[in-house]
Amino acid sequence: MGYSLEGGWLQTVNGIDVVRRPVKHFGGAWPQGHPIGYLFHYTAGCGSDLTHVLNERGISVHFSIDREGKIYEYVPIFNVAFHAFEASFVYWGVEHNADRGRCDLTDEQLIVSARLTAGLVELTERRWGFQIPLEKTQGPGLVPGFKDHTDGTTSTWNDNGHVDRLYRWTWDEYLSEVRDVLRGEDGVALTPDQEDAIRFAQGQLKYLEGGPSPAEPGPARRGWRFARKVSESIGDPADTQNMPMTEQPGTGGPAGPADD
Repeated sequence: MGYSLEGGWLQTVNGIDVVRRPVKHFGGAWPQGHPIGYLFHYTAGCGSDLTHVLNERGISVHFSIDREGKIYEYVPIFNVAFHAFEASFVYWGVEHNADRGRCDLTDEQLIVSARLTAGLVELTERRWGFQIPLEKTQGPGLVPGFKDHTDGTTSTWNDNGHVDRLYRWTWDEYLSEVRDVLRGEDGVALTPDQEDAIRFAQGQLKYLEGGPSPAEPGPARRGWRFARKVSESIGDPADTQNMPMTEQPGTGGPAGPADD
């Protein structure tokens, strides 16, 4: 599926929309001409959009993924983000909204994260001709590949001793998912609401062919809007008078990203 880019901002990546949230504090162009790898962070907070926190703290990351799988971009892809001292100048910085033991990483979040990562690997190779190795590297050495924030030390690029790293999945599992996306072999995990909507749309097609009328998902369910949109496109006018209000992202404020 790939990605779509407008200026330095991703519009979509592997079928997922990206929300643009420019922040105030970020650096110039990549000193080596391009990133050489990826640095995994989690926020130690349970919110979603990090714009306010990043602006207040004078730091930045390129992207964040919340626990429902929503992607935000804060810094153009051509620029350094301030997320881990010296490591900032060579690695994509990606935050994941989570606080271990309180609001943990989710499978949906990590699936979306792997799709974003696959897009960044593809983008780095297509735009700059550099192939990021799909391997986890250990220790603070600024070498090509993937890092946890905990790989940095207080004497290198983790001055504050942050402990954020990938968990719930192993790095082997995560990078295997990234490879599957790059090969076009990743499976699509559907929510119950999406499954309801698809079943309804399939029922509508059968109804148009002379079958029984399908039972719609209830208006309070997220699948309802999608189902009505699909049914409208295949010939059944959608009743918008009783359409539920558009859902808004969670408003819980994050405790702040665990980086500098």
